[in-house]
Amino acid sequence: IMPSLIKKSGDLGLLGLSIPEDYGGMNMSFNTSMLIADLVGITGSFSTAYGAHTGIATLPLNYYGNDEQKSRYLNGLVSGDIKGAYCLSEPDSGSDANSAKSKAKLSEDKNHYIINGQKTGLYDLSYRVASDGSQDYANGGTIKLQLMEDSLLTEELHTISFPATNGWQDWVRFKDFPKINLESGDRKIRLLFTKTPFNLNWILFEEFEGSVLGIEKDDLRIKVYPNPASNEITIESTYLPKDIINYKIADINGNLLFEKQAKYKSKIQEEINLLNFKPGLIFLIIIEGNNLLEVKKIFIKK
Repeated sequence: IMPSLIKKSGDLGLLGLSIPEDYGGMNMSFNTSMLIADLVGITGSFSTAYGAHTGIATLPLNYYGNDEQKSRYLNGLVSGDIKGAYCLSEPDSGSDANSAKSKAKLSEDKNHYIINGQKTGLYDLSYRVASDGSQDYANGGTIKLQLMEDSLLTEELHTISFPATNGWQDWVRFKDFPKINLESGDRKIRLLFTKTPFNLNWILFEEFEGSVLGIEKDDLRIKVYPNPASNEITIESTYLPKDIINYKIADINGNLLFEKQAKYKSKIQEEINLLNFKPGLIFLIIIEGNNLLEVKKIFIKK
């Protein structure tokens, strides 16, 4: 119901009251906008959707967007063909948008995004996509999410597939994919589309609040650094194992190159010497008893 009401509001001109006529708006006064807002305010949930669309989604583009962004989005927002929404919340800013620090910036070569995260941990990812399943060539899609270090692939976070929807604007959110682990700070993320065509609207990162393998997420954070590495790697975690930890290193063909066992009375702290390993990609496998805790891809450089 709500998308259709937003579209009807666009047909009536209510979504572009204060937007310039060059972008399909009515360029009316602030007082006029407030009179309309006062009437809309008694409509319950619609008033929230209307306010989000016209206020926190459309106005920032009008005030701060460049010419290209305005031309691309404002006409659709004013007509209601594009639905406006807003996502925010960070550990140090809450709903204070001006204090938000996280961002996703497209690289100059347009091959990856640089994502700035505020929290280390496990994340659930959702993808909102659309495609026309009635077309023979549109049979859904597949995306590989990759973590990059400079131009080198350091880790494939996960690969997800989804079916076609019922149209190029029939947006569906797909979720419940394998979780990913991210450290806080700037992280370079590449989206590799291995099956197309489809439209991608957004990707949502949500901090995972459950448990994996019976281990709470706060205890599952295993940090391996540096990566790429030259002489050695350090493995750290605040998790206290209840069983023996087995470290294995294998090459890309699955050949076992190294194995070591360790018993800890406190948090995990381990160093592994890499001087005898050839440059290239290796896999670090960490096992507690019979439970797989972590698999990390590591690049050895000399």
